[in-house]
Amino acid sequence: MKLSAKAQRYVEAAIVNQGDARAVRLWREFVESGAARIPLTLLPLVIAALEAELASLREQIAQFGPDSDEHADLANDLHFVQAIGEDLAKQSSATTSKAQAV
Repeated sequence: MKLSAKAQRYVEAAIVNQGDARAVRLWREFVESGAARIPLTLLPLVIAALEAELASLREQIAQFGPDSDEHADLANDLHFVQAIGEDLAKQSSATTSKAQAV
């Protein structure tokens, strides 16, 4: 799955927020390579970073009332990050299934 530029920015921010220099380096190498698919070795790092980002967004959403602009903005971010994670999880399971079938 090729990530949009917006999705790449969200993933990079999530990885950077994790504070793992190795993961940041691997992610940036992937982006610079121009490869269409995230390597299987990198997928677990990306998915873990997105899961942490989701938890952080949920905490931030809880701080704002449902009628506030901040709540709406954070909720939109949450749904976008969820969609990225779901797509990557599908990619991961589809790739794993194909590899097991061979």
